[in-house]
Amino acid sequence: VLRYERKAFETNKEALDKVVAFVYVPKSATTEVLYFITDPQCPHCEKAKGQVREIADKKGLELRVIFFPISSLSKDKAIKGVCSKMTYEDYLVGKYAGASCPEGQEKIEAAIKIGRKLKVGGVPTFITSKGLVLEGFNAKGLESL
Repeated sequence: VLRYERKAFETNKEALDKVVAFVYVPKSATTEVLYFITDPQCPHCEKAKGQVREIADKKGLELRVIFFPISSLSKDKAIKGVCSKMTYEDYLVGKYAGASCPEGQEKIEAAIKIGRKLKVGGVPTFITSKGLVLEGFNAKGLESL
């Protein structure tokens, strides 16, 4: 599902940037940003994450990954990912190491709130720096954003 949420995105961009868990910057990065909203337990996100990086490399997009956990197990993993200063490489191999910390708990709680404000209905969800929102993973759809 593709929709345009420019006003909601612009209103919430600063808050969205504060809940980014980690960033992937390709060698040929442009000024374009793609927010990748994901859940550590989401099978569709797992299938997509390698292809999303390939698209980011190809298009020079900076990926800003935000955890939007659906279950308590997902939330625990997301918090550990934030607390361990997870990288995109860690994400690709599913390395959610370390322990929970207050900073991680606050960031994930804030991510859930901002996700709801932006009407994130499922994961993965992608948001461009122009406010285009793509729910679900579709490589062709993502490349056309």
